Amino acid sequence: MPFPVAPLKPSEIINQAFLVLEFAVKVFSHAKQGRMNPSDFNAPVEMRLEDGPLMLDNPVFDSPDEIVNSAHNMVRLAFGFTASSLYSAVDSAGIGQGDSEHLQDLRDLVYMIRCAFAHPDQMIRPVWKVRRKYAREMRLSLPSGPLILDLPALDGRPFNIADIGGDHRYFELKDEVLRLVLEKEH
Repeated sequence: MPFPVAPLKPSEIINQAFLVLEFAVKVFSHAKQGRMNPSDFNAPVEMRLEDGPLMLDNPVFDSPDEIVNSAHNMVRLAFGFTASSLYSAVDSAGIGQGDSEHLQDLRDLVYMIRCAFAHPDQMIRPVWKVRRKYAREMRLSLPSGPLILDLPALDGRPFNIADIGGDHRYFELKDEVLRLVLEKEH
């Protein structure tokens, strides 16, 4: 199965990452509601690759709970992908480099969220890693109001979306990054 090789703009990468997250959340929701049958999931699937077929026929989803757990892990991985995509876009656009304190805090917060998911042992169980220049209070203005974070207090704790004000605040953060990236792209 060949994948497209055309480079994507940072804004397109952000949008694709958040579509992956949305898809993962929908799969998780369907799994939690019992809409995914283990016998259907355990049916063999053959992928046609350039160098030949690949058969996925390991029956590992023996119960609805295993499907729910796997779907939940997929949400975490997709969330980490969004964090990585946001930081990549901020970095490539040069946002927060020599800019206002607000934009520096935005860049650094996105980086800290990305770092929580950055290592293989943390992708499913992310942990805040706050070091050196990032160990400070950050202040951001978002549409729903100020976001003030004491990052040193988070160091070493498992990442929890509530630490940054919840899912809505994360999507506000995404919207702010996307707005700034689109300004740089045009």
